[in-house]
This record gives sequence, C-alpha cells and structure tokens, in this order.
Amino acid sequence: MSIDLDRKRLDLQSEFETRGSLIERVDVRVGTVDYVHHELENGVIGTTFRNRGFDSRLELSHRPLGEIEGGVGFDAAHSRFSATGDEAFLRPTRTWKGGAFSFQEWQREPLTLQFGARLEHQHIRPELFERDELSPDPVRPGDYQKTGASGAAGVIFEFVEDHEAAINLSYTERLFNAQELYADGPHVGTFAFEISDHVETGNFDRERAIGVDTAFRRKTGRISGELTGFAQFFADFVSLRRTDELAFENVDGTFDLRRREDVDDAFLQGWEDDGEGNEFLDVTRYQLTEALFIGAEVEVTFALKEAMRPLDWILRADWVRARDLDENEPLPRIPPLRLGTEILWQHNGFFASADLLRVLRQRQTAPNETTTPGYTLLGSGFG
Repeated sequence: MSIDLDRKRLDLQSEFETRGSLIERVDVRVGTVDYVHHELENGVIGTTFRNRGFDSRLELSHRPLGEIEGGVGFDAAHSRFSATGDEAFLRPTRTWKGGAFSFQEWQREPLTLQFGARLEHQHIRPELFERDELSPDPVRPGDYQKTGASGAAGVIFEFVEDHEAAINLSYTERLFNAQELYADGPHVGTFAFEISDHVETGNFDRERAIGVDTAFRRKTGRISGELTGFAQFFADFVSLRRTDELAFENVDGTFDLRRREDVDDAFLQGWEDDGEGNEFLDVTRYQLTEALFIGAEVEVTFALKEAMRPLDWILRADWVRARDLDENEPLPRIPPLRLGTEILWQHNGFFASADLLRVLRQRQTAPNETTTPGYTLLGSGFG
C-alpha cells in the first residue's frame, strides 16, 4: 500500500498593541486547511480521506492589575471530514468547536503563582457510510454535543538564585474526537478493523483527569538542566486496544466480527464455501477505562565553551508507565524508556546539531500486543 497526499494550508496572523486602559496587546490568528490523501493498492485508489476546515484564535493580554499579569482568549474551529471507498473506516463527520480560556500570573520574589482555566464546547455530527446503503434500514449514530471545563494552578519557588522548584495541579475534561467516537470499519493503514464502543453503546461522555507534576531546574551555569516527574489519574480514559476478535469480509462489503475462539476449521471452510473469500483483519476497539500514568523526564546541559556558550552537550531521558486500573494490566501503545544525547552549536541565530536517540525494548505490553524491539536513531540538523 502507498499513500498519495496533498495538503494546502493558509494562515494569517496579526499582533498589535493598543492604547486602551485595560487591553495591552491583541493577537489574532486565522487558518484554513484542505487535506486529502488517497490510499493506493497496486497503484489503484482504494480509499480517499478528505478534511476541510478553518480554525481561529484571539488572545487579549491585559495590562498588569497590581501584581497580576495575564490574558484571556477565544478560539473556534470547524471541519468537514469524509472517507470514501471500499475500506473507509470512519463515517463522514462535521465538527464545530469553540472555547474560552484565561491565564494569570502573580509574582513576588521568590514566589510565582500561576492559574489557568478553559471552557469549551464541541458538536460532532456523523453521517452515513456509503456501505450503509446496503442495509434496508440504515441508522445514523447520534450527534455528540458536550461541554468541558479544565483548570490548573501552579507554584514556582526560586529557593536559590537561578534554581527553581515547581509544582502544578490540574483538572482536565477532554472531549472525544470523531475517530474515537465513530470509527467502524477496515483501516488499511493499520491493517486492522477499527471500531469504537461508542458506536454500539453511545456512552462516551468526556475524559476526565486529575494530575500533579513537579520540576527542579537550574537555569544557568556550566551545568544546567531540569528534572520533572508527573502522575495523572484518568476516569473514562479512551484507548485503542487489540481485542481477541477477527473481522471477516463478506462479498457484499460488510463484515462479520467473531471471537478467535469461535473460529475453527469448520467455520473457515463454511465461510469459503459460501463464496465469502478469505480476507480477515484483527479488530481494534476504542474502549473506556480508568487509568494511571506516572513518568519522569530529565535533561542536563553541559556548556563546553563558556564564551557566549556556542557549544553545548545535552543528555536527556524520559520514562512513562501507564496502567489500566479496571483490568490491572498495562495500557496499549505506551512508549518505552528513551535515552538521548546531542551536541548543539548556536551562534548569531544559527545552529547545527547532531543527536543520538536510543529507544529500549518495550516489555510492558497490553494483552494481544507483542513486545517491540529497541532501536537507535541518529539525526542531525542546521538552520
């Protein structure tokens, strides 16, 4: 399989200062996108995905209110997605989103207090599949209309000059996207039949999370760096997991889903005798569960030359563990421990770098997942 992709995007951005008594600066951004890609099998288009839409954002930074600085903002977006072809796994959808947010900061050495909040609304309207025409009584899934609220508060304490400790607490409500809600078909790109439990149950509401993260930073000197750690508990966390089911394609383009234990030689023989062919796919499902994520990141920078610090040696690592609390087992698709190093040169706005990343083998796998081998990636960049 190959992909023929075309993406057109236009962005307009403006920033200006005002002379008002309250608003200090206004930032505006508007963008449009037209994305299409064709999945080709032996040079023939099998499925076409198209997404058209726009997004916009307005930020208003206010003048200091005493010792408080910050701003408010608004954003809105609309997109129209379609998938056509024999192996379209996602229904055509139209999505409207809008939100309002604010960030405020109060600073009095050695303390900095930060607060943020966001309120958003989303409406997704699904349409019928092309293959729904095969059904004598096709049913369009219901619309998804939800509102989510999120907030966060943090403290930064500079306990020694250029040395900081920080802690942040957050509560987040994330609204599900169209793929998590309405996937229901063969996805050639992943060689799986993707389906959302929401298609069958309609019970996806919103993903809620409570989190805490801490950080220690040294910002200047021959040796600088940052160590962070986090923990986050999720209610109704959505994950795409490989199940013990198989999807068998019928001659009319529909699919039958069966548990692996129910598939034996007699079933396969009868299926072929009925002229249904011999193609089948693993089944992956978007499912809800309670989950816990914990992780840590570290980055240390060694200034190899002090004069203007043009040359740095950087060491970094990140680690995460994620667990399905309902089943007491690892969550799927979680990255393993990663270790990296980089040499970075910077001068007068130019840079050049060479980096090495080692990704270790992942043994913490979910049921029906295979362990992934480790690999090493060598990269470079300049600009």
